[in-house]
Amino acid sequence: RGAAFDQTYARQQVLAHQQAMVVQQSYAATGSEPAIRQAARSAVPIIRRHLEVAQQVRASVGER
Repeated sequence: RGAAFDQTYARQQVLAHQQAMVVQQSYAATGSEPAIRQAARSAVPIIRRHLEVAQQVRASVGER
């Protein structure tokens, strides 16, 4: 599909993972349901790692 597609895809993956981090961290801190709060806490390190990989991919395709 080309470099432009790769750059756009990588940028969107970073944005999506950043947004997911905000949502999960927020619910982990202030959510009203204890079981879901715990699930959010458990998800944060996974999303953080995915975000790091997405950032690496973004850099590798020349997207800033």
